[in-house]
Amino acid sequence: MKIPRSGIFSIALVTAGILAACGGGGGSGGGETIVGLQMPTKLSVVTAQSDDTPRVSGLRMDYGAIAGALASNTTLGAFPADADYNTDPSNTWVYDPSIQSLSIVNEILCMMDQTKATEMVNQGAYVALVNEEKCMEGQNQSQASSGGAQSTSGSAQTTSYKRWVIESERSSNGAPQEVRIWIPGEANADHPMDGQNMVVEVTVDEGVSAQRPFGSFVLNFKGVVDGALIDPQLSGQEVTTMRGTLKTVARDDGKPQFQFIDQAGAAMGGQYASLDFSMVEKSNVILDDASGSAGVARTYFEESWPGEGERKGGFNVAFNENLFLRGEDTNGDDSIDHQACTSRNDFTRQTWRYNLYHLAGGTFNGRTVTAGERVKLNSGFPFEYTDGAGTHYGHIGYWGIWTEDNLPLTQLANKSIRKQTFGDGGTAESYRVNVSSGKLWKRSRVASSYARMVGVELNWWGDPDDAGPLPQGDYRATVVDTGASYALKVTGTLTWTEGGSRVEAIDPVDITPASEWEQQWLYSDMLGGSVVFRPLTADDQVVFFKEEVLSPGESVPTTLWCYERCLKGGLGTAITPSSEEEMYHIQWNDGQQPPVTYTVESSNGALTLNDHEGRAVVIPDGLDLSGFGNWYQWGAQTGEMVTQAVAEPWQVYDAEVTYRWETGPNAWNRQVSVTNASSQVVNFDKPLQFAYEYAEGDDPNGDRFAAGTPFRLEYGGPGQLWGFPFEKEDPTCDEATGHCRWISRLTLKRGVQLGDYVVRPVESEQTMVEQADTSSCAAAGLSVTSFSLALPGAVDAQVTLTWAERPEVTTAPAVIEGELQ
Repeated sequence: MKIPRSGIFSIALVTAGILAACGGGGGSGGGETIVGLQMPTKLSVVTAQSDDTPRVSGLRMDYGAIAGALASNTTLGAFPADADYNTDPSNTWVYDPSIQSLSIVNEILCMMDQTKATEMVNQGAYVALVNEEKCMEGQNQSQASSGGAQSTSGSAQTTSYKRWVIESERSSNGAPQEVRIWIPGEANADHPMDGQNMVVEVTVDEGVSAQRPFGSFVLNFKGVVDGALIDPQLSGQEVTTMRGTLKTVARDDGKPQFQFIDQAGAAMGGQYASLDFSMVEKSNVILDDASGSAGVARTYFEESWPGEGERKGGFNVAFNENLFLRGEDTNGDDSIDHQACTSRNDFTRQTWRYNLYHLAGGTFNGRTVTAGERVKLNSGFPFEYTDGAGTHYGHIGYWGIWTEDNLPLTQLANKSIRKQTFGDGGTAESYRVNVSSGKLWKRSRVASSYARMVGVELNWWGDPDDAGPLPQGDYRATVVDTGASYALKVTGTLTWTEGGSRVEAIDPVDITPASEWEQQWLYSDMLGGSVVFRPLTADDQVVFFKEEVLSPGESVPTTLWCYERCLKGGLGTAITPSSEEEMYHIQWNDGQQPPVTYTVESSNGALTLNDHEGRAVVIPDGLDLSGFGNWYQWGAQTGEMVTQAVAEPWQVYDAEVTYRWETGPNAWNRQVSVTNASSQVVNFDKPLQFAYEYAEGDDPNGDRFAAGTPFRLEYGGPGQLWGFPFEKEDPTCDEATGHCRWISRLTLKRGVQLGDYVVRPVESEQTMVEQADTSSCAAAGLSVTSFSLALPGAVDAQVTLTWAERPEVTTAPAVIEGELQ
């Protein structure tokens, strides 16, 4: 398999975050309080410009409705100065292909901040549970949704941690700080670059200061695997697959400088030359001053993966406070093939994470909130549990359950867990884990119109009988304003790739339903699920759906009527199906078959769907359905069901609310809940859902959507606003030959209103706009061919620690996701 360069850096530079461990203090020796050395929290080449102007979209602000909570103006300045909206930190960085590798460094600084290693100086070896996903700069979860695409893979949002083991020591306030860290790789990986464990050694000699914004440090790391991943004859041996160095450089002129080198596979030479993969990345950065107003940089990469060929190239960079000149070496021959001059004052903005804040004071989820307060959801908690092998740790919440040793749900059902509480003191609360045999989805209709669907991206599967205008297959469609009316048209073929969808334009084909008996079923990521088009005869002939999973602690229907895809109960026990058809009481109803009735049982914190013969509808572990189609590996679902009988099967799809049952062998096919000591189900908060309509000016990059274009957005907690449509940044980029970047087609400005809440970006990037030519950069004296900047030739030193020397820590994690325990 090929590991993208960005993925390699995520693995390699996971070690770089240790730098954040070196500020503050926490230990003592010989009566002296040891203070940690303050290290940079970010290694930046180009600083971002300020463009975070507070704003509220006046088209949706009703000042009378919020009872004077805000002044009647177009800003949110009326929020109290100490409100979360005004005090929450936000992070904006500059994106450019030439300096992209450094963003990974900053992701890891964020990860390491979660360890609170500064407070743990001289406290001995300890464990920190780190949520690495929270820190993936430029890779947010905004494309995910609890409905639609997540209906069969809802586990995508389950909180998971990496178990980092750390030692941070300093013998005196005059001595360097030494930090060691061990980070586990991916369990059961089939490639060394995925399965490697990281071992890190860092020496910090000097903390940051006005004169030395990066301080002085040297960080060496290596990735190691059991040799069996490379050669069966090396089984049991610890083999190095990656090594590198990140360090500052002392200069006589006092200019800030840092260098990075990372080598993997055959690029390490010597005994590794025979490995079938190779990668090297090098960087050297010199800034003119501590603020980074000007400087030069050079980067280089080369990589080779089995079956993928070789890629190499690099960049020379020179910039001042207004302009940024990028020179690209496209083939690694040490010459500049292309130059681009960009403006540091003219840029587009891409936001990766947003927070929501209460527009006005009141009551939310049973507690009092104030205007400008960050919206908090009780979406889960970390826990510990004990079995014969010792004490283990995990996280449980609305999206499911995660454990550090990936226990199957069957081993967790009916087990006792103890909630981990942040801070000092208190008694851990005990809960019982309950596992339902499936999930009950509730789907509610949302009506819209053709006019509001203009520009919405839609996916269409084609005519099911190959008898229509296009053969069966994946297509991209949209609603087109013809001037006199509207039409639903297919505009391209759709191919799914590792990074997303690829669309090839075709001559538009009209698929607007013509008869009152016709309808078109499509799917939209923008709307989070299915979209149904009826003939263009009224203003409410387009419907999409709001979807949510019902908890055993909620009100659930007791009886459901099913007309299509009605799964049988007792699969794998009373019934062993020999064909796909034998799995269903009814598979595809032709209108002649009577419905199947199901009963829903909510008992002991778990849900069960029983068919009319009283058998539980569940696909148990071990039931082999591989012969019935690959899709059953993801689970199975019934058709939509209703709470009372209908005259015709098709009328189910006109119901305002329908339900469906999902079951399968995977954790995401089951509903997990907990009950407290009083046997009451603990209901986790669901994501907030919004039927958002775009208003002119909501996007700081300009209006790419017409006013009124609908989106279905969801908010799962700080930083987690989902439902945006994504696209390749470069439409010509081919995933087969390069690493394509995907960005959101919609960016929301600060202050846009979503229902009773307002949006604030908290992690964004700025992409500098390219000038028509390079003359302005030349006039400013910038050149990428007139300076000589040597790249590091080798790692600074070999890491002497081994993975086998990782300390055995038996105490509970000292830190969970940045919170001291």
